[in-house]
Amino acid sequence: MNITRLQAEGKWFYFERGGNFFSLAIMGRGICISWKGSMERWLEMTKWRKARKKPVVIEYRDVIATTTDPRGRMAEKILTREGALYGYPDVDVIIKGVEGELYPCKKDIFEKTYEKIDAEGNPRR
Repeated sequence: MNITRLQAEGKWFYFERGGNFFSLAIMGRGICISWKGSMERWLEMTKWRKARKKPVVIEYRDVIATTTDPRGRMAEKILTREGALYGYPDVDVIIKGVEGELYPCKKDIFEKTYEKIDAEGNPRR
């Protein structure tokens, strides 16, 4: 294989061949090729861009600690698509997402991200 450039970052290897850009990941005993395309397209896809959250109204509530986590702390266990997550009283709120999914959110992140509103959609202080 005629490789014109090879760069290694940890377990990822990036190389260019024939105008196409590839990235390989070494995973256990195998190698995963995750990209084939132009280097310009790769750089465009991996560039950080900006976005603003849409003004979507969500529902939230306080944590109801009904169980303990693996460390023995009182918590609320929430089953998500990613697996079980724990919400903690006085630390988290439980958010119902736009598709009805539940997940814990740290109160400080919640305060920075969301504005509390009343039933009519007016800001609540």
